[in-house]
Amino acid sequence: MLKKLTAAVISAVMAVSFVGATASAQQIQTATISSEYGASAAVKWNGKTALKAGQNYVVSSNVTVSKKITIPSGTTVTVQDGAKLWVSGKGSLYIKGKLVVKADSILAVTGKLHQYKGKVLKVYGQMRFASKASVTLNGKTTVYSKGSVTGTPNTCSVGPNATLTCSGKNSCKKLDEYIDRTAIAKRMDSYFTQSIKELDVYGGFKAIFSKAYINALEDAFSALGEMTLEDYCTAFTEEYKASLIKDGITPSKIKSVDVKLTEMAEQKKLTGDLKTLADSYYKGWSKVYDVTCEVTVKTASASRTEVAELVVICAKSGKWYLLGA
Repeated sequence: MLKKLTAAVISAVMAVSFVGATASAQQIQTATISSEYGASAAVKWNGKTALKAGQNYVVSSNVTVSKKITIPSGTTVTVQDGAKLWVSGKGSLYIKGKLVVKADSILAVTGKLHQYKGKVLKVYGQMRFASKASVTLNGKTTVYSKGSVTGTPNTCSVGPNATLTCSGKNSCKKLDEYIDRTAIAKRMDSYFTQSIKELDVYGGFKAIFSKAYINALEDAFSALGEMTLEDYCTAFTEEYKASLIKDGITPSKIKSVDVKLTEMAEQKKLTGDLKTLADSYYKGWSKVYDVTCEVTVKTASASRTEVAELVVICAKSGKWYLLGA
């Protein structure tokens, strides 16, 4: 049912060859504020002495961590402009407080970097991973627009409660895949919740496709002359509701729609209709994934799970959209 819905509207566009529309990707402007704690408000740290809880520290030169060091809860360590904090192969840095890497500074990891749940790592500058590094991120990690992440660590683990946001450059594939998976899962959850729980398929489509693509769909249905896109979505909603009732699920009593992204594979090259759609409506796109989602609809007394196989695309703006099924 879910695949049928997506495939039908895509076919409508291709049937009338309505291509050539351009999507105007909005540029996201990000103001970068890297000031955390200046030297006057903090103690200079040499990478050797134990850090005290509730005290703020700055790294103002090249500092090496060659043993186990913990940033305690309530403590902030700021790597100042022009400085470098290197966790050597013999070193381990445990973040239980906050670590800030300013715009012209470097955090280099050859040993172990471990961030605890709910703790903070802010990267305005560079974060470099050596091939022997062991990285665990369980808290809130943010790489800002002028920041960067490079290198491929030996191990890289991102916990289930972690939040990882990257507005800058990232060439660490292990982190890149996690960022993509998280963003795609969030978009799919929103799309299926609106389409199924709220029974608003038309609204779901307007949210998951670009504006230019929706306009093309509207024109395609108009050209076919049988019904509008909204009419089609309404008809499908009624058909879907009937299928739920047949399986013992009362649509008005749906409590939740759980979406689990089970598989994700990047498409390196697009061909055929997908290439036409991508080039026409998502100019400047960067990535395309085949994804498989398990969509479970639940009431207090019943549930139903369907599998949706979809194709998603990352637009120039960085936002993910549905491309095909």
